[in-house]
Amino acid sequence: MLMPPSVTEIRRPTTHEDEIQKDAHAIRAVREQANMRTLADFSVFFQLLMTYRVPMKVKDATIFPRFPLDDIYYHCPRCQRLLDREFMAYCDCCGQCLDWRHYRKAKRTRFQRR
Repeated sequence: MLMPPSVTEIRRPTTHEDEIQKDAHAIRAVREQANMRTLADFSVFFQLLMTYRVPMKVKDATIFPRFPLDDIYYHCPRCQRLLDREFMAYCDCCGQCLDWRHYRKAKRTRFQRR
């Protein structure tokens, strides 16, 4: 028999403070794994981590020929993997924030079978 969720099981909406706490937790975990001892190592890592939050333009696409219409899959600008769906806010693989404003101008290449 299904029971309604209790008050503790209901998730509250995330806030900006929750996002900051998640980022801080991720930074601590990676810093411990990488054994970053100096402040310079940590600052370089932090700058790299924050670049994932800056939207990057989707510039490349691959066309897979099918009859009667062609399938177009776009690439993540950071990891170059094919994106499963269009207009996703973040890449599934690397977490890069995506900018879809100029996706129609993306460089398109046809898939060639080998």
